[in-house]
Amino acid sequence: MKIKYLFLPLIILLYLVFLSSGGNFINLFSLNQNTPDYFIITNLRIPRLIIASITGASLALSALVFQSIFRNPLAEAYTTGVSGGASFAAAFAIIFAMPPSSIPVFAFAGASLSAAATVIAAKRFELSDSRLILFGVSLNMFFSSAVMLLFSFSESRAVHKALSWMMGDISIARFELVPFIIPVFIISFIVILFNSQKLTIISFGESFRIGSGVKNSDILVLFLAGSALVSISVSAAGVIPFVGLIIPHLVRHFVGDNANKLVLLVPVCGAVFLALCDTFARTVFYPFEIPAGIITGFIGGAFFLMIIFRGTGRKVI
Repeated sequence: MKIKYLFLPLIILLYLVFLSSGGNFINLFSLNQNTPDYFIITNLRIPRLIIASITGASLALSALVFQSIFRNPLAEAYTTGVSGGASFAAAFAIIFAMPPSSIPVFAFAGASLSAAATVIAAKRFELSDSRLILFGVSLNMFFSSAVMLLFSFSESRAVHKALSWMMGDISIARFELVPFIIPVFIISFIVILFNSQKLTIISFGESFRIGSGVKNSDILVLFLAGSALVSISVSAAGVIPFVGLIIPHLVRHFVGDNANKLVLLVPVCGAVFLALCDTFARTVFYPFEIPAGIITGFIGGAFFLMIIFRGTGRKVI
C-alpha cells in the first residue's frame, strides 16, 4: 500500500490522540454527556484543536505565498510586517481593557492595515523583493517599539496579560471565534488554490512573470489572501513563530516545487504541526500549561541551526 493512502487515516488517528492527550482515545466514543470528561472534550479541547489547526494551516500557507512572491525562503508573517501590526493592535486592546471579544477584531484590523501599508509602499516606491522584505522587518520593529512604549505606561497586570497573548497562547480558543475565522480561511485558501500555478511563475522572477502574463493585480490578490490568513491566525492565537518557515521548507524537501501539491499539503502539515505543539505544551508540564509559541520557538531555533551547520564540514563544537 502506498504511503499516500495512509496519510488521511494517520491524521485522523493523530487528532484522536490529541483530543485524549495521549490516553485511551477509544473511550472518546463512549463518553457520557453528564461527565466532566465530556464537558472538557466538547467545550475546551475541540475548539482549541480547531483553532490550533486553522492557525497552523494559515501561518504555513501564508508563508508559502509570501515566499513565492518575494522569492525569499525567509518571507513569512514577521518579515512582511503583518504580524507586527496585528500584535500592536491586540496589545492596545488588552492594555486599555477592551472587551475580550474585541481583541480578535483589533488584531484583524492591525494586520490588514500593515498589509495595506506594505502594498502601498511596494507600489508607490517600486520596491524590489529584497527591499520589500527589509520594509516588512522595519515595520515590525516599529510596531514592536510601539508595544514596548504601551507597556512602559501600563499596569503590570495588563502587561502580563498582553505578553501571554503575544507569546502565542492557544488556550484562549473559544467556539465563538470559529465562525469568524473559518470563512476567511476557506475564501483565502480557494483564492490561493486557483492561483497556485501563478505562484510558481512569480517565483521565477519578474521577467518570466511578465512574459507569462501574470499581472501585478494577480500578485496583489495573492498577497492580500496571505495577509488575511495571517490576520485570522494572530487574531485567534496571538503571535506564533516559525510555523511559516519550518513547514513550507519541509514539505518542499519531500514533494519538490509542485505548486498544486504544495498548496494542498502545506496547510495540512501546518495544522497537524501546531496541533501537536499545543498538545505537547498543555500536557508535558501538567498541571501547568505553556504557550504553544514557546514550543514552536524552540523547535524553529533548533531546526534552523541544523540547516546552518549541516554540510559545512566543520564541527559545531
